[in-house]
Amino acid sequence: MAFIGNTNITQAFTPAIDYFNGNASTTAFTLSRQVASVAQIQVTVDNVAQNPSSAYSVSGNTITFTSAPLTGVNNIYVYYTSPITQVIATSGGTTLPIVISPTNITPAQGATLVQDPVAMTATAYYALYSYPQSNSQWQISTSPIFATTAYDSGNQGAVSTFTKPFGGISTSTLYYWRVRYRNSVTNEWSEYSTPTSFTTSASYTYAAEYLVVGGGGSGTPSNLAGTGGGGGRLLTAAWTAAIGTAYTVTVGAGGTGSTSATNAGVASSISTIITAAAGTAANASGSGNGPGGANTWAAGGGGGDSAVGTNAGNRSPGAGGAGTIWAPNSTYYGGGGGGGSYSNQSSRASGGVGGGGLGGWYAATSGTAGSPNTGGGGGGAGASSVYVGNFLGGGGGSGIVIIRYLGAQRGTGGTYSSSGGYSYHTFLTSGTYTA
Repeated sequence: MAFIGNTNITQAFTPAIDYFNGNASTTAFTLSRQVASVAQIQVTVDNVAQNPSSAYSVSGNTITFTSAPLTGVNNIYVYYTSPITQVIATSGGTTLPIVISPTNITPAQGATLVQDPVAMTATAYYALYSYPQSNSQWQISTSPIFATTAYDSGNQGAVSTFTKPFGGISTSTLYYWRVRYRNSVTNEWSEYSTPTSFTTSASYTYAAEYLVVGGGGSGTPSNLAGTGGGGGRLLTAAWTAAIGTAYTVTVGAGGTGSTSATNAGVASSISTIITAAAGTAANASGSGNGPGGANTWAAGGGGGDSAVGTNAGNRSPGAGGAGTIWAPNSTYYGGGGGGGSYSNQSSRASGGVGGGGLGGWYAATSGTAGSPNTGGGGGGAGASSVYVGNFLGGGGGSGIVIIRYLGAQRGTGGTYSSSGGYSYHTFLTSGTYTA
């Protein structure tokens, strides 16, 4: 039977001309239409026809000249000579779609223990005439014919991999998923991919990491010279957080500064997952020493998380031991407190890097407190013949708990921030983290 007008292999064509301004430097120009080859356009520059085999090339809707056209207003024009058809027919007469239906890759057919958010991947976009992709649409359903949908992404970008946001699908449940692609020239969608099934895990988890620092110990009070307080312990490791679980976070207080007693800090913890020990006046990770022989008028520094405190010399107090750096935020924690001194011939002992307090010294007889939320130990008390009495050992710095994981926010609790693609939940005081 004869056809009048369009058939399944011929379409209407509206002629068009594009005009461009040359500037003697630009070689690439954007066409208003997609073209499949140089045979579908005629190009003129300054009224001189250009040879399609050598003067220019085309790719999609971009024409690129071998040499930059000279400067001029509308001195370049492109005349379209043929259509780009919307469908074609094979030799057997079967009409092919513009955009080929994708194939599901992951989750693969029959996959089990699938976590939510679900990461879906399909075969690459492919369309006739090199039409570029504009959209994709991803769906999940409990029905193999998608009578209803548990999740529909709507129009997403030109991607072949997509991760749905968390929520909306249940654990231990059989689901089906599919995807389709859309081209940006005729705005036609492909057919949906053939659905494949997967079963979700009995519980949803995600990889996280924790930093837990115990509270620092107080410095030793004294009427001569007291040792520095020990820094709190720092523990960090990978951790699997169970979604929907509420974890109790305890941020340990530092040991209270006193003129009569040495006070240990309080341990920090995340529920039963991890507990970081608090510092004492002579922390297990390091120790100081007190006044000794007839010419010793100084005390040693408290131990830090990674190094012992320095022993005192004659009239020379010891510095606090160093804490440990946590690489993700380049911060030290758990420094020991500096030792105290009874001599005006020495200087104040420094606290260990990681929040350790200064030791007391002659005219400044009390040790200073460890820095808050570092687990730093307090400085030991000092004294002198001028300043008589029992002087304060500096209080320990409180601990800290930080939970971090890759990607956008998933949990709640603490103070939320993001950096370098990671989410952080920082607890300066005790609270609850819900994964």
